[in-house]
Amino acid sequence: MPYEMTNLLSLPTLDAHAHLKHTHSASDLSICGVVLAMTVSPEEATYTVARNDQTILWGIGCHPGEVDAQKRFDEHTFRELIKHTPIVGEIGLDKKSQVPFDAQLKTFRTILTIVADNPRLVSIHSNHVIAEVLEELERQRISTAILHWWSASNSRTKAAVQLGCYFPLILQSPITLDSRNMFLLIISYLRLITDMMIRLQKYRLRLNQLNVQWPQSIS
Repeated sequence: MPYEMTNLLSLPTLDAHAHLKHTHSASDLSICGVVLAMTVSPEEATYTVARNDQTILWGIGCHPGEVDAQKRFDEHTFRELIKHTPIVGEIGLDKKSQVPFDAQLKTFRTILTIVADNPRLVSIHSNHVIAEVLEELERQRISTAILHWWSASNSRTKAAVQLGCYFPLILQSPITLDSRNMFLLIISYLRLITDMMIRLQKYRLRLNQLNVQWPQSIS
């Protein structure tokens, strides 16, 4: 029997994937709640790493659909920027992107290797390439992969769970899932919140060492 998405409204509020303009002031974004804010390129991330928003955590990403970001991706730059954030995203693969798939794959694999050396919460794009993304996560294990806008079969959802992946729930979505698959997603969501808070406390110590001010409201 399908599980009604509206029954999940009582779960803790967390937007695990959002795209916000870095030009917005901290006061403008103060009403957003706790948000993991993605960037689509390392260049965009250079503007966000110095921000001190109360409930917004900015990531460093290289979106598979961004031609310029993929073309200009530099491993050294990414390794430097990752030191200043607990979030990596948005990264991944996209079959409909104008970026050649081999180029996407090279960037994705490089970033997964960097994340394996520097554990972070990672938001992954998998549009029409779910099998390929899971294959890469099997090849290079990372600690906290969040599969953005997940839409897959029960078998692939189970495979992703076995890899330790998480799934943010989209409460306004009209999509319904069978009870077994929804149970997996709910458990993953609760694990994500718990894991996020534990890991962010660890990252806080590292950021303090780098003299990056930590938002007090999520201490």
